[in-house]
Amino acid sequence: SENSPIELFVDLWDTILSGSEWRGELQNKKKNGELYWESALISPIFNENREITHYLAIKEDITERRAAEMEKKRQTGLITSLLDSIPDIIFFKDTEGIYLGCNPPFTELVGRSKDEIIGKSDYDLFDKETADYFRFHDKEMLKLNVSRHNEEWITYPDGRRMLIDTLKTPYWAGDGSLIGLLGISRDITKRKLAEDALQQSSRKWEAIISASPDGIGMVSLDGKLQLMSEKLATIHGYSIDQRDDYLNKTVFDFIDPSNHQLLIENIQKLIKGEKNQRITEYLAVRQDNSKFYIDVNSTVLFDLNGNPESLLFVERDITERRLAEESLQTKSSLLEAQTNATIDAILIIDTNQKRVLINQRAIDLFEVPQDILENEDDSLLLEHVVGLTKYPDQFIEKVMYLYENYNEISQDEIEFLNGKVLDRYSAPVLGKDGRNYGRIWTFRDITESKQSEELLNNERALFRTIIDLIPDAIYVKDTEGRKVLANPREVEFAGKFSEEDIIGKTDANLYSASVASRSKAEDDYVIQTGNPMVDLEGTITDREGRVHSLLVSKVPLRDVHGKITGLVGVSHDITARKQAEDDLKQISTRLSLATRAGGVGVWDQDLVNDFLLWDDQMFALYGVERNYVGQAEDIRLAGIHPEDRNRVDIQIDMAIRDELNR
Repeated sequence: SENSPIELFVDLWDTILSGSEWRGELQNKKKNGELYWESALISPIFNENREITHYLAIKEDITERRAAEMEKKRQTGLITSLLDSIPDIIFFKDTEGIYLGCNPPFTELVGRSKDEIIGKSDYDLFDKETADYFRFHDKEMLKLNVSRHNEEWITYPDGRRMLIDTLKTPYWAGDGSLIGLLGISRDITKRKLAEDALQQSSRKWEAIISASPDGIGMVSLDGKLQLMSEKLATIHGYSIDQRDDYLNKTVFDFIDPSNHQLLIENIQKLIKGEKNQRITEYLAVRQDNSKFYIDVNSTVLFDLNGNPESLLFVERDITERRLAEESLQTKSSLLEAQTNATIDAILIIDTNQKRVLINQRAIDLFEVPQDILENEDDSLLLEHVVGLTKYPDQFIEKVMYLYENYNEISQDEIEFLNGKVLDRYSAPVLGKDGRNYGRIWTFRDITESKQSEELLNNERALFRTIIDLIPDAIYVKDTEGRKVLANPREVEFAGKFSEEDIIGKTDANLYSASVASRSKAEDDYVIQTGNPMVDLEGTITDREGRVHSLLVSKVPLRDVHGKITGLVGVSHDITARKQAEDDLKQISTRLSLATRAGGVGVWDQDLVNDFLLWDDQMFALYGVERNYVGQAEDIRLAGIHPEDRNRVDIQIDMAIRDELNR
């Protein structure tokens, strides 16, 4: 028929014309036009010259067999598609444990393809312990010819653990012979977890009822008591032995009649879903008719169809709490007064970005408008404050970071457009159990302190500039003798080139042993006694090898509490002065020799202190002894002729004026 491909006929004729036998299947058409399948064997017939004279064809109608095969193939494809679409794990083995087939969920479990599984045993796919387990139970099931049902935990190649419910059953051929076994495994992990959770929940529910300090009860929609925990019975003055007495009552029997209407309204609102605030205070009644206050938290329990079925409630005796609330109110008022009295602006934001507290200082400092104060949404206040800052992007970035990282503690400084500088501190509000309740922000105006700090820094810079310019060597040591400050002159005396070369070092690291030993003894005295040492003379050799004569003073350095923290040393270079003194002594000696040789007397008058000083020659000229020094002026005047006194005074006066005008 035209349904058979042309290639089939080409192959047929090529084969028989070549003298070979052709076998094959093809679709043909009957005279009535009906199509059928046939199996054909066509052989050429040869004469004595090996020439093909005829063809012999043997044909068999295989339409039914072909149809059966196609149906089998279709069913096989259907079964394969069905198995591949089933989420359960499906596999089948022969009686020797060799896998004959499986579906994709099984290949996922094993971590291999279907081709890698078929023809393999459990020992090729699993570890020996697991394979032994599977093989043992397979043999038991095949031996007894009874389906086997069990639950077992399996581990996927990626580490996932799953609880599966596996059914293994004998796998029979059409003739009744045993082929092997068929296994179907279903993931029941969620179901098992749900069952465990349900059992756990049930146990928790029973434990909560037994251990809860609050009373727990359940009533029907008309108020009849269905469940009453032991604690609830105790709250109302009943014992556990009186269970039958209180279970026959309604919830109204435990509430004072003055609150019955409120109870009815609340029950109706609960059932209708209109009651938002479910905690309500009632005046309750005990068995002995004494009255007390309770709060009740209620909820509606629904049946499987979503219809209200009963009411569950938790009751607590709040008589003591009421007294505590009064005390708390007093403390809260005190806390509010304290937060409003502090110099810091305080702001507390909860985890929902709602403002819990803002004190008066924060309101004043940020000039918060009334409409923002009336809204608890922190975003409004945040937007307002951001607009006041000098660097808004940095401000909001830090705020967002701290809200996202609630365990972070932060402290920084914020500059505002009006020139103010605030110290900002923020920390999480954590309970004793570590639970996060929000974040607290405190702001302190440090504008004046920042200005003072800047002034202090300027003064320090000026102070440092001054001590660096002073020609004297100046240094500061701590109580251990380590230098913590040194000006350039001290660096030079120490034989170094920068202050960094001597900071942290002692004199033993910088000077000779004799100089260091003497200096340490002086330092110890000043630090231990608190007394200064002034104008100590000594010498030192600088880095150029020059010897300097020094006049050293050391005074204790004290902190604001008067505690000695070190000392300050000043070394004044008196090398030039010492040289001048030596030169002056030499000149004086020479002058004295000259005046004695010439018989000349020398006198000196101190005009400031009105004191006259004579040398030895003056006493000799006037013929008086040195113990008359106090009368030297009188003796001098007596030795001048009266007519010359005026001229002498004029010359002395001219000499004084000439000296002053130089």
